[in-house]
Amino acid sequence: MKGELYHATTDDGWKLGVKRYRPKTQKQAPFPVVLCHGLAVNRYSVDFGIEGTKEWQQYSLAAFLSQGGSKKQTSFDVWVPELRGRGDSQTFDHWNHPERFVWSLDEYVEKDIPAVLSFIKQRYAKEKHPVKKVLWVGKSMGGMLAYAYGQTPAGRTAFKGCVIIASPVVFSHSKQYIRLLVRLLPRRIAGPVRVGDRLEENTMLAHLIQDVIVQKGNIEKRILDQYVRNGFADTISSKVINHFALCVRRNDFTKYPRRPWVYDILDTLGILDSYPWLKQRYAPYSYTDHLDKFNTPCLILAGKGDDLAHYEDVKYGFDHIGSKEKTFLLFGKHVKDSQGNIISSFDYGHLDINLGEKARDEVFPIIYDWLISHC
Repeated sequence: MKGELYHATTDDGWKLGVKRYRPKTQKQAPFPVVLCHGLAVNRYSVDFGIEGTKEWQQYSLAAFLSQGGSKKQTSFDVWVPELRGRGDSQTFDHWNHPERFVWSLDEYVEKDIPAVLSFIKQRYAKEKHPVKKVLWVGKSMGGMLAYAYGQTPAGRTAFKGCVIIASPVVFSHSKQYIRLLVRLLPRRIAGPVRVGDRLEENTMLAHLIQDVIVQKGNIEKRILDQYVRNGFADTISSKVINHFALCVRRNDFTKYPRRPWVYDILDTLGILDSYPWLKQRYAPYSYTDHLDKFNTPCLILAGKGDDLAHYEDVKYGFDHIGSKEKTFLLFGKHVKDSQGNIISSFDYGHLDINLGEKARDEVFPIIYDWLISHC
């Protein structure tokens, strides 16, 4: 049975594409798994390639989980949403409706995730198999959104367990050129941006991004080329990028500021941290400062060679979440787990931690086993 495409509608009118891969083995896990993509990309982040192809079988985490892992045992009902502006979720033409492209990360947390989870529960109710919780696997931004939504009253009861892959919540170890780049980005501007087109126009930027997101030698060039060509084929709001840049500048994962002009001036002057009353009044809610409100069982993965999400910035989430049950694994060629076993043969980077040549053998089974253990 092929994957099924549904659409979940947000309360502000966006129809989000949600791909469903039903369990392929006789034994099925009792909880569905939601796979959420990263910042400026679509489902290719977690569901690479075209269904049924060799590339999809090898590199799609959705395929691996829905088919019962490497041993074809217990399989999952897998749901892959694409947040607003991506793939099958593009319901507004960005040329005729530029006013629709003014969202930030907040809309993902406050509108898109609730719409997706509500839709999945409604489908289960219609199929006479009601479900109260889901398992969540978030890559990069997809994991950051889990931290954010998991702090809300609804989010604290929505997740059965979360797998967080290469998701920073501070940016203390960001490369200097990344810090410089976010300083140069235009601020307080919102409008449609076709990321793939920008990369085609600016080959220098495309090469820079490729150098940042992968560790050379750990991913096939054709896979990287296909990812850049198809994974960035979206129209998103530039406010999303500006929001992320703001977080990097402030070394803090926050909501978008209510008074961005005032906040930007105070941030530029560097006086927010010196005057607590100014910070309390003008600084946005910090997801990083309230990680203790996130209490979901959690598996957090990081790549030792990740230049975009440094493993120490990812581990900060592990150190500060309120979850009683949590595990942190670092994928590096000389790194051992708690049992003394070396779990990876390479210092994984940001993209190759799930799209590397050996990710299916070294990373996917760990995710699968953890999810099974929380069913």
